[in-house]
Amino acid sequence: MAASDITNDDPQFPINSSLLASSLPIHERSVSVDPQDNCPFFNGRIPPEIRDEIFSYALTESVKSNISSTYPENIARPGYTGKRTIAIPLLQTCRRIYLETYHLPVINREHVFWHAPERGPYGYRFPDLYSLEHENWYFSLMTAWQLQLVKEVHLFTQMFWLEGQFPLLCGKEYMNNVEKLKITLRRGDWWWNESNAPLYVHPKRRILSAREMLATMSLEKTKSPAHNGTMEEFRDSAWGSAFKQLESLKELEIEFETSDDKKAELEAIVEWAKTWKFPMKDGLVLSADGLDVKRMVWQASMSEWSHQCPYCGNPNRAPCATIVIPEQTTGETAGETTEEIRRQRPECIERTRRRARGEGPTLHVISVRWKLAQ
Repeated sequence: MAASDITNDDPQFPINSSLLASSLPIHERSVSVDPQDNCPFFNGRIPPEIRDEIFSYALTESVKSNISSTYPENIARPGYTGKRTIAIPLLQTCRRIYLETYHLPVINREHVFWHAPERGPYGYRFPDLYSLEHENWYFSLMTAWQLQLVKEVHLFTQMFWLEGQFPLLCGKEYMNNVEKLKITLRRGDWWWNESNAPLYVHPKRRILSAREMLATMSLEKTKSPAHNGTMEEFRDSAWGSAFKQLESLKELEIEFETSDDKKAELEAIVEWAKTWKFPMKDGLVLSADGLDVKRMVWQASMSEWSHQCPYCGNPNRAPCATIVIPEQTTGETAGETTEEIRRQRPECIERTRRRARGEGPTLHVISVRWKLAQ
């Protein structure tokens, strides 16, 4: 369930923070429990392990069916089409069921955060682009025992937030028990994507251009252990050094996404990313060695087009530029001659047709995983 789906202003079910903090959790109270011997779940007909699977499935997130919960097209993407919900009323059935399932809503929920705010379903409720106010508010609604069950966090983040605020997030106490972290870099999250700037990312230090990234990639290729060399070290201020603050982290996944015109750039970055070894405590690292890379292709909405054509550079409101294309013709007496004609690039023509049909670009997503290793 996305963090944006929790509300603190429902008049029917108000949240009393002081009551949450002071009350002894139900599962820790010394009270009698009805064994529910007449219930099919507890009368021996259903094995406990099957019962656990049923309860876990029943308390799995599902997308709300009402239209008002559907995400707008500039946010929606595979797996994220609308607000999600969990069947919490199951926990209210009886104390026996509660004691077996109270932990599942927190464990089964995907704790998702969108940065910058306008790039996610929360809009401008948290207007500060350079803050952790969304995460701070979300986790403040949880009790101490619930925070201990937060094992996975998913961040959709633009590059400026990843480089600036992510290290601060990793130092927060509510992140102490996170075992898996997922980061998604969407097509619109890369630096200067509006003007079709070359893709660049650097986990080891801050850079200002793709040229700096390419220089590091080239240097590390020749200095890799395979060439009896050493790789560039992670600087303490870099976002790639922040993972060591997450004491329970065992797995990292980063999704890299871009459009057709930059697929080759993305492939090069992914090949480099597979060599990253993020430093952790006690000499351990997060390594991608031996782990598979996953790929996905999907058709995005119109909102994913950049402000100008990536092939000719013309703005969207202007027709695509033409180029000179030599064309051979056969004359009656002079044999073959060459004429020059001006046409739009095939890529420009296809892009124009898609936009006329209200279609967005084809996006490529490549997922790389790292696990804790020596």
